[in-house]
Amino acid sequence: MKKLRSYAKISSSIIGFSLFLQTTVLAQTGGAAGSFLTLTAGARAFGMGGAGLAVTDDAMALYVNPGMLGIISDGQLNATLTRLKFDRQYYDFAFVYPFNSIGNFACGWTQLSIDNITGRDQDGFITQKFSDFQSAFTLGYGRMIGDLFSLGISGKLLYHSLTGYSATGSSIDLGVTLYIGDKVTMAGAFKNINSSLNWNAKSRYSETLPTIIGMGAAYYDPFGLRNLLLAADFNLTGSKTSDFNCGAEYIIKDLILLRSGISRQGLSFGAGLMYGAFKLDCGYYPEKFSDGARLHFTLNWLISPQSAPESAEVTPPVIEIPQTQPAQPTIYREIQPKKMVLILQGPLKSEQAEVISTDPVNRTVTVRLISLPGSEPITISMDHVKFLE
Repeated sequence: MKKLRSYAKISSSIIGFSLFLQTTVLAQTGGAAGSFLTLTAGARAFGMGGAGLAVTDDAMALYVNPGMLGIISDGQLNATLTRLKFDRQYYDFAFVYPFNSIGNFACGWTQLSIDNITGRDQDGFITQKFSDFQSAFTLGYGRMIGDLFSLGISGKLLYHSLTGYSATGSSIDLGVTLYIGDKVTMAGAFKNINSSLNWNAKSRYSETLPTIIGMGAAYYDPFGLRNLLLAADFNLTGSKTSDFNCGAEYIIKDLILLRSGISRQGLSFGAGLMYGAFKLDCGYYPEKFSDGARLHFTLNWLISPQSAPESAEVTPPVIEIPQTQPAQPTIYREIQPKKMVLILQGPLKSEQAEVISTDPVNRTVTVRLISLPGSEPITISMDHVKFLE
């Protein structure tokens, strides 16, 4: 009986592990270790056929291409929720913040889980319920080198738990972005460098994550068509699997974004809505191992712009002017021309004199001789003088 119970437990574990592999294969891109990380492209890229290496200019660059982190000039928070078949639940978060000339730092959390997986014995009887849980914590750094290059690196701590066992590991990604003028962007990424997952089972089983080499390009406003973007990626996974993804994005009135793309899985579609500091993206991407499709939703929040928007009102500085007594207006007096007379009679005949005052009643005039400036005034009859003009 003990042997039978032991055999049942072993069979249950084998069947459970087989179910795990089956659901993992259905969830990912071939069942390779850590391949759930291929879901981290974000709704925008999946709406464009999966092309994102040269266009992901928000916090999702932490997962897609850390070489794009250097171009980000504002603090941003991204959150993605993906609707998957077979009761799978996937979500991720990413945050990036620029520190001026030091560079841009980012962090993120990714998780894929499957609950209520049924374990059965060799006779098909249910023995237990278990879950499959995979997650990754990521730190990243990016910086511009001059005006043309952006370099970045990210490191991931991986965790996987299944039926009481767990595995841990790490991985490194490198990325580079090259800007050719204002319209063309080239990008490259090397993912899962020196990576593995080590299980705590007695066998000490170790899984190696396949290295991914990706190259991407983006062309903005092609053929003079404004607000249009074309993008394409080529990815080589391990030494056997390759994928080509391409897509387009069109912006309408800086508010609505329309996307479409194609990949080996088929056609994909997407849309986005921008309003203020928020942007909501949705992507429809076909499943690889089923007839259905995945729905990706990504919310981007612009947290802290480094510079004030151009439309922001700037309050001019208040300059205090010291209070002083108002200056008294200068009074300009009209200078009247001096009245002159010519003496016609008497001993002072032919002398000119300055008029000091006149007496019309007595018909006299008081004058001072020009030839004797300091002399005393004299009074003369008006009949004995002639007024000069």
